[in-house]
Amino acid sequence: LFFFFYSDSDLSVRIADFGLVREVGNPITYKFEGAFLYMAPEMGGKKYDAKVDVYSAGLILLELLYNCCGENHDGILIRATRNRFPEAFDNELKFAKPVLQKLLSCESTERPQSDKMLEILSDWVS
Repeated sequence: LFFFFYSDSDLSVRIADFGLVREVGNPITYKFEGAFLYMAPEMGGKKYDAKVDVYSAGLILLELLYNCCGENHDGILIRATRNRFPEAFDNELKFAKPVLQKLLSCESTERPQSDKMLEILSDWVS
C-alpha cells in the first residue's frame, strides 16, 4: 500500500494497493489474500464481497486523519476495529468518528457501499 502526492501543486492524495484479492467481474471471492491487519472480519470465512474494501478503506482513512505511525501503529488500528478510537476522535476529529464506526463495522451489512462512502467524504471537503 502506498500513499503519495501526484505533484507539488496538486495536494490530492493517491492511494495505491497492488495486491490482487479478486477477479475482475467476479462479485464473490473465495481467496484469502492480503495484509491481515486490513482484512475485514468476514474474510476469514468462505465468501465475501466488495464491502471488505470499504472496511480496509476505513483503516486507511483513519491513518490519513490521525498520525498512527510508529511502534503503536498496529495497536491503534486494532483498537479502532473494536470501536475504541484515540482521544483525538472525541475532540478535533469527532466529525470522522461516526463515519469510521460505520466503515469499520464487524457486520458488512452495516458498512456503506463505496459510492455512499464517496458521497460522505465529498461532503467533508465541500
